[in-house]
Amino acid sequence: MPITLLLYNGGALLLLLGQDANTVALAEIYLRAIAVGFIPGLGFAVLKSFLSALLQPQLVIKINGFRKIFQNILNFTAKAIAL
Repeated sequence: MPITLLLYNGGALLLLLGQDANTVALAEIYLRAIAVGFIPGLGFAVLKSFLSALLQPQLVIKINGFRKIFQNILNFTAKAIAL
């Protein structure tokens, strides 16, 4: 997807726009994290809409609950690695 490529290579674009190199280095980490999560997030939005159209909102609630648990585990692991 073009937006993912744009986000992943956003550091070069920021440099072309005249941003400071230190700021670009910090923003690049954030932009790459967004780029990696963009497609799964889009997939979840499509799945949620599809299941809602099929009148299956309880599945959306269950999937959202599992997603939140998985996200918390990943956040905890990332913080433990960063220490």
